[in-house]
Amino acid sequence: MLFLRGATVLLLAFAAYRLVALLLRRHARTGLRVDHDWTQILYGAQTLTPLVVMVTLDDTAVIFKTGWELATGLILVAGALVYLRARSRWLGAAALLVSALLAVRMANAAADMYWRAAPGR
Repeated sequence: MLFLRGATVLLLAFAAYRLVALLLRRHARTGLRVDHDWTQILYGAQTLTPLVVMVTLDDTAVIFKTGWELATGLILVAGALVYLRARSRWLGAAALLVSALLAVRMANAAADMYWRAAPGR
């Protein structure tokens, strides 16, 4: 069942990429750039990861979540730097994807740890 979810997500991501590329094709500079370098879609999608992290840690104490948000931000910056310096598109895309997934997983683990330590809050 998890594999079907992952395959569905990949299919939807590819469809969204093609839709964005077709819509941006009208604008020659932007559309051609996205159409030739599909990793820019992942780079744009990575910008939503801090929002996901902040929503995940929203109900935790400010003192607790500040460090975790900083750590996930550093992970995302490291992934972006690897993307920008990568010699192949696949390595750059993998760096973006891994950094985003690691940041979200880290936020989920932090929220779980907070609620296990203080279940009555």
